[in-house]
Amino acid sequence: MSARTLLGLWLMALSPTPALADDFVPDDVIVSDPARDLPPPEFDQRTHRVIWQDRVNKLWVADVDVVTGDIEPFNGKGTLVDSGLTPGYEIKNTPRYAWGAGEGAIVYNKTINGIRTLAKAVEVAPNIWDTSLLENGEDRWKANGSPEETTDAARIVYSYKRPAGDTVVGWRDLDDPASEQIANVISHGGRFFGAEPAVIVTDKDQYHVTQIYHVPFATGIPEQVSFGPYNKANAFVWFAPEYEQYLIVAMVRFTELAIYGRVGGAWRRITQFAIPSAKPLLSSPEAFVANGKSYIAVVTCDELGAGGFAGQPVGPSEIWLAGIDPDAPFFRRIDDPSYEAQRSEPEPFLLDSGPVVYYTELSSFIRLLKRAATGLAM
Repeated sequence: MSARTLLGLWLMALSPTPALADDFVPDDVIVSDPARDLPPPEFDQRTHRVIWQDRVNKLWVADVDVVTGDIEPFNGKGTLVDSGLTPGYEIKNTPRYAWGAGEGAIVYNKTINGIRTLAKAVEVAPNIWDTSLLENGEDRWKANGSPEETTDAARIVYSYKRPAGDTVVGWRDLDDPASEQIANVISHGGRFFGAEPAVIVTDKDQYHVTQIYHVPFATGIPEQVSFGPYNKANAFVWFAPEYEQYLIVAMVRFTELAIYGRVGGAWRRITQFAIPSAKPLLSSPEAFVANGKSYIAVVTCDELGAGGFAGQPVGPSEIWLAGIDPDAPFFRRIDDPSYEAQRSEPEPFLLDSGPVVYYTELSSFIRLLKRAATGLAM
């Protein structure tokens, strides 16, 4: 897509009039053991697996049946990978995959002598895992891994408490501590900018507003992506085929979604919109692609702050899809609307039949894993 076309799209109305999609009927089912707790897992499309950390800080791997969409086994406890993980509430994160050059590892934290330390697990044979602490992994936590399209070494980006006592964002090749680079930004971790050599972080601008920054590996100098008077949060990166580039979605003051991309080499906001739900606040946006078009799965709610996490929903919540085309607004609620529940952490996933969204639902203090159809073509 040309810069002129992108610019034309950007100049369209930034807040399109909400337009509900069609007569879609939600198809929303429980896929975990209703009698057992299954905290929010991380899904991996490449291996058709879920990885998750239980209440007693054990790391588990289970399979996803790409035909039925079921979790096997349905309690999520397929293979025990490791134990003694740092509690998630301490690092504000869950175990993640890191990919590179066709090989992958699970990255997570263990507390060693009171120090948060990065660790990894590598599958050396089917369902056989080798675990180890990362060299120079001390005082580093909340790791995110490089995505599956990464062609060179697997990488991680994380929070790092330096000997001086300040916390910054660092990144490195997974197995090469000497490759570590630092961005002096006030941020809590970051994400890789797809397979490109850069990370996305947040920091305060000169007006003390939290903005999104793109930090190239080559320079280490943050380039400001977002502008304006309101805080931005939860920046998520994906490759949008209709724009032929990586885009970023983020929440603006937790009430609207904004999409950012490059136009003529400069960062621009392509569109910004609210979700047409009676619940005005947003949580955990994640993008995915179906039939060549980009969509965002996101939670709507009335209150945030569950479990000490600023962006997690409290009380009744809903799961929505939104399109990103500013000229053709698309919105669809996909969870079961017949009852209220606290719903969180949407995870888009592609089955053989098309995309679905898994998410967590709180039921009598048990966290269930549910799967919602999207009604979208592949």
